[in-house]
Amino acid sequence: MKTEPNHAGRTTLGAVIILCALGVIAGSCARCDLDSAGKTEEGKNTMLRIVLGEGGGFAGTWDGYTITGTGAVYKWSGKGARENEVEIGTLDADTMCTLWDEAKALRTVPPTDSAGSLVRFLSLTVQDTTREYTWRPQLGQSPFRPLYQHFYDHCLIVVQKSLLPTTKNTVPSGK
Repeated sequence: MKTEPNHAGRTTLGAVIILCALGVIAGSCARCDLDSAGKTEEGKNTMLRIVLGEGGGFAGTWDGYTITGTGAVYKWSGKGARENEVEIGTLDADTMCTLWDEAKALRTVPPTDSAGSLVRFLSLTVQDTTREYTWRPQLGQSPFRPLYQHFYDHCLIVVQKSLLPTTKNTVPSGK
């Protein structure tokens, strides 16, 4: 007796493989947003906190900024970090996405502790882990700059850009 080959099992297996491959591709191409990290809109503000500044010296005062996961930017100044905080602006979602990605990359960099009269510091909280980096500011350009220094510089740049007034092109009236 002659039996026909059964191809149904191979077709089903092929379909499962294709669906799995499409799922992996779709998941890896998802747009970066804080919801992927924070899971909920309400949880975003606790998922990321960046505190950066510098201070010490003779007067012992500290100046810096705090950036929350919602994009709120605070300026502070005083005898300690985050003293006398005042909200000064908000960063857009694309900037926050970039900061989130850079902050995740810093998870592999061990914390540092540099004693000195005048130091810069970065306190980075990602989800429930906080890492702190302190170092002495270097004058001029150094051929080697650690990843946390690049992140610190980038944070200062985005904060300063967020404070610049936007200019609108206006056409003079009456002509």
